[in-house]
Amino acid sequence: MSALDAAFRLAHGYPGGASALALRMGKHPATLCHELTGAGSAKLGLLDAVMLSHLTGSPEIAQAFAAELGGVFLPLAPEIMEQGGDLAALGASIREFGEFASTFATSLADGSVTGNELQAMEREALEAIGAITQALALAKAAHEAGKPEHERKAGLAAVPKARARADGVVRGRAA
Repeated sequence: MSALDAAFRLAHGYPGGASALALRMGKHPATLCHELTGAGSAKLGLLDAVMLSHLTGSPEIAQAFAAELGGVFLPLAPEIMEQGGDLAALGASIREFGEFASTFATSLADGSVTGNELQAMEREALEAIGAITQALALAKAAHEAGKPEHERKAGLAAVPKARARADGVVRGRAA
């Protein structure tokens, strides 16, 4: 599925449909529908795709975008971000890498790899990468928390307007 197909599906599955979503995004419903179908010269912008993802609560556009580039989208698990999550995240990344290494070694032991073995290795590799990414996110959060307040506030200015609009502010007015 393409990123645009994912956006189309999400918009039309939104409660009230694409028209309701367009209004939440501060767009005319016809404009969003044209952007979702690629009619004429209309194109769905990157920030609008991010806002659409936030409003629908779905990572499908990001997943489709990553797949189109030959990659994968790895969401961070919120439960790892709890207090003491740094050690849990480190432990999870080590455990997941160990499971990947075990699957890898077992699968290659006979000198060949079946389709099922390859699928298992890919799954374990993605789980390990996800766990490492979560541990790294905790380190980044700790880094940000350790900065002086004026530096943290400066970083907030870089947050895309799409995120602010998705959180309830649409083009300078409350949604």
